Amino acid sequence: MASIALKLGLDENNLVVFNQTHHGVEGAAGTASEGVFLLQEAWYPASVAQAAGIAGTGQAPISATTALEAAGLAVSARDVISFRAASDAEAETLGLPSGESVVQVERTLTNEGGSPVALLQIVAPALRTELDYRDLPVTGTGLGG
Repeated sequence: MASIALKLGLDENNLVVFNQTHHGVEGAAGTASEGVFLLQEAWYPASVAQAAGIAGTGQAPISATTALEAAGLAVSARDVISFRAASDAEAETLGLPSGESVVQVERTLTNEGGSPVALLQIVAPALRTELDYRDLPVTGTGLGG
């Protein structure tokens, strides 16, 4: 938890709101045999979660991100995409062989001042996952002039 607090710019003793969601095929109840294909975890400073109205709601991270944006608390995102071996718990939940590769997307949402307001981690099987980013703005990115 200390590394999450550090990424959010918090002292590790500060309260951080945590949410975990297993995404699966419709009707799945949360185990690999029932079709879980993606794990999503999100952490928010308690003050941010309170201001966005998501503290204690159990909202999925996608809904929480929408709430942060609607409240004007999140204006930018940075994704770090990496590949690694699945932990034993991830492999079991996703129905993978032990040590199978997963893709991890770590998204940090920031406010207007550039301070982090949320950290989301998405883990999915590397061999069954495609990342598709469309209609991304290129102005100010150094791409194309």
